[in-house]
Amino acid sequence: RARERIARAFGDDVPVAIAAGEALAAFGDAAAARLATALLDHPVPEAVLAGVACIREHGDANDAAELIALVGHPDWTVRADVVQTLGRRRVARAVPAILRRLEVERDAFVRETILDALRRLEG
Repeated sequence: RARERIARAFGDDVPVAIAAGEALAAFGDAAAARLATALLDHPVPEAVLAGVACIREHGDANDAAELIALVGHPDWTVRADVVQTLGRRRVARAVPAILRRLEVERDAFVRETILDALRRLEG
């Protein structure tokens, strides 16, 4: 029940939504990660990053696969964190989306992150 109450705060002010994502991560379980997927659509990048962090630490393969859609996120910090997470979690089905992003990515840091993720996914 506590997880659901925390998740209801996602629609509140940005600092509250970010804190709610961090609180879910503190639960440290798959149920929290599933609820954190709701943050992936948040309009503020910092809130999205809180959701990504919870999924990275506690999500299962299906939760991690939810991140694939964010490979092309407008914010470079989200793109970099998502690609890094997909590489570390070895989400092989993300490779086509990551390769497509590599073709158009202009940010040098994100490009390096993409290349690192692809190396991890190869090995």
